[in-house]
Amino acid sequence: RFGYWGGPRRLSDEDVARFLVQGYLVLPPDPSIPKSHHDKIFNRCVDLKIEQRGHNPGNNILALVPGIRDVMESPVVDGALRSVLGDGYRIHGHRHCHTTKPGSGNQTWHRDAYASGYQRRQHRPRWAMIMYYPQDVTLDMGPTAVIAGSQYLGTQGHRDLIASARITKARCDRIGGLRGVGPAPGPPSTFGAKRPVTVSAGSCILIHFDIWHRGTQNVSRDKKRYMFKLQAVRIHEPLASKPSWNNISKDLPSLSNILESHGKLEVPPLLPVWQAMWRWMRGSNDARNTNGIRNGNRNGNGNSGNCSTTHDASNGKYEETKSPKPSQPSLATLLTQLSADLDTKRHPCVGTHECVG
Repeated sequence: RFGYWGGPRRLSDEDVARFLVQGYLVLPPDPSIPKSHHDKIFNRCVDLKIEQRGHNPGNNILALVPGIRDVMESPVVDGALRSVLGDGYRIHGHRHCHTTKPGSGNQTWHRDAYASGYQRRQHRPRWAMIMYYPQDVTLDMGPTAVIAGSQYLGTQGHRDLIASARITKARCDRIGGLRGVGPAPGPPSTFGAKRPVTVSAGSCILIHFDIWHRGTQNVSRDKKRYMFKLQAVRIHEPLASKPSWNNISKDLPSLSNILESHGKLEVPPLLPVWQAMWRWMRGSNDARNTNGIRNGNRNGNGNSGNCSTTHDASNGKYEETKSPKPSQPSLATLLTQLSADLDTKRHPCVGTHECVG
């Protein structure tokens, strides 16, 4: 254990705004952890031969490489997770070490499936992932690449279709996608900037769980790239009386201060969405949203019924809620009605792939 001091290092307003806009943040190495600690983790991976088939311990990685816990509990990482997911967040039991060896190619663009089974995608930051790199990652080593802002994209990837239908990727390709409607779509090329993220040893990337990403090809001669992926989950709703980060501003900060590439807009123009996320994280009672949930009703092309792949339609989901809504039935009423339906007839979702999990 290291002599952590000062408690969690919570994010600033600009950090949180950047996360909401881009869908990811690069967290620098925690100064309280020496580089030798990251070197030991890297060497342990080499000793375990994790990159070889059959040697990856999967969820058991923390038991075999316990030094990862020190990174996750460090003020920088813990403070960032508290800022985005709130105090009381939990680290999920699923974790994995991803490796790229020299000569390995590009992954397909994808969003990870939820380890707990099929769940609806959601705009609000309720799940996040930490990607930890014990070694420097340069462009030739196959860095993780992200599509900035794509966490708000409604298009489903293979993992959504597979998780909901319990079929393999190969079978999904063979049958031409679910119900023969064509192959699972990838993200539109114009949705956001595709950014390979290079980092120094000991750095982490904090990403929104639903962002589109991939591992890129390793064209180096002899450099291995290890990346530890851990999932974190929000437990409590945001509190208006106590935002979870170093919050000063009531409103979303100026975009000129948070956009990369010298102020060039390389993310979708989704200002109403970003503002709604900001208000929700501050616990605002006027946070206007369709509950921030996606992938509810599916249509035939594999897109969610609650979120469009276009910028204007995504913005519209939030702007349209400015007008008063009719009162909704209570949860108790809905549960009573559902119980009555189940007593009298087989519920239409039971046994279909839409409701697996």
